[in-house]
Amino acid sequence: LRYFENSTQAQAERSESEHIQAMHKIVEAVRSSEEIGVKYMQEWEERMLERQKAHEEGADEQKKAIALEMKREG
Repeated sequence: LRYFENSTQAQAERSESEHIQAMHKIVEAVRSSEEIGVKYMQEWEERMLERQKAHEEGADEQKKAIALEMKREG
């Protein structure tokens, strides 16, 4: 996200990484289109919410497993 917010064309051109240069082209396309930027942020937010939910569900499953083990052990 920091790269997305702060990168410049000059920085991308100085980079020897083809990956950085390709990524910068995408970043520039997103920056130049408000509609794409909004969609990008919405999708990013949805992914973060999904990860958070999965993490919480995993924690709940772990708690259940610990409780069952403790019950078995008395």
